[in-house]
Amino acid sequence: MSSAETGRVNQRLRTRRALLEAARTLMAEGKTPSVSEVADAALVSRATAYRYFPHQDMLLLEAGLDEAFDAVTPAGLDALADPVERVSAVQTHLVGLVLANEDQFRHFLAAALQRRAADQDFPPRGGRRLAALGEALQPFEGTLGAEAHGRLLNALAVLCGGEALIALKDICHLSDADACGVLDWAAQALVSAAFRDAPRTATAVAD
Repeated sequence: MSSAETGRVNQRLRTRRALLEAARTLMAEGKTPSVSEVADAALVSRATAYRYFPHQDMLLLEAGLDEAFDAVTPAGLDALADPVERVSAVQTHLVGLVLANEDQFRHFLAAALQRRAADQDFPPRGGRRLAALGEALQPFEGTLGAEAHGRLLNALAVLCGGEALIALKDICHLSDADACGVLDWAAQALVSAAFRDAPRTATAVAD
């Protein structure tokens, strides 16, 4: 993902965050806000709000999870210089957030999948993991090159979330600890392979 693409992702996340924070505030006041009411409270146009949340139920479900997932970047990330360690820290942090809120995440995921099946134009989810992983890999974009950097980011997004964790628990029958271990091992292996191939890729481009 290029710097420009990262900027667009971050802008979408900021808009989504503003809507979710407004929804949380209204819900804390005992209200069950509509999408329009949340848009007005967030100072976002109603048309924009409906692009992010066409249905009230998905807005309220995600708002319920938003507080738990407020900080998707782990503390101390800036102190890590090694790409494997940086990605491992993000992966461990994100999966830990899912485990701490697993029942709520499963409910949200089921609702999102049902909406997507019923409406192919249903907008994509927030992609918080992409922002966190992008921050972890940002210092190394020049080393990997744009294509390899984007491919690694997309591959890691599969591992650094609840979907892969649920698959390991429900299909492979792993414990929480074993599932986390497999995900961390896989993430580290992907990063190591990407950087091992980086000099070869750079040479091929130069030739």
